[in-house]
Amino acid sequence: MGSMDASTTLWLSYKKGKTMVYILIWMQLFSGQSVEHYQLGTYATLEECQIEMSAAAKMVTHKAETVSCLEVEVQR
Repeated sequence: MGSMDASTTLWLSYKKGKTMVYILIWMQLFSGQSVEHYQLGTYATLEECQIEMSAAAKMVTHKAETVSCLEVEVQR
């Protein structure tokens, strides 16, 4: 899975003049407990993130779990 480093900043997506990055996360939420989550990767495009999300879907083994791509604006 991908990760962001100094070279990745050259590939970041631009959306309406903003620099965007996509973070693939796995989350688990059971009632009465805190949210468990892990960052699985950071991607320059939504398409890259979605490809990896398809592969990561096998990590979901319960209805209280999910994997998702989050769009994040990078501030410079």
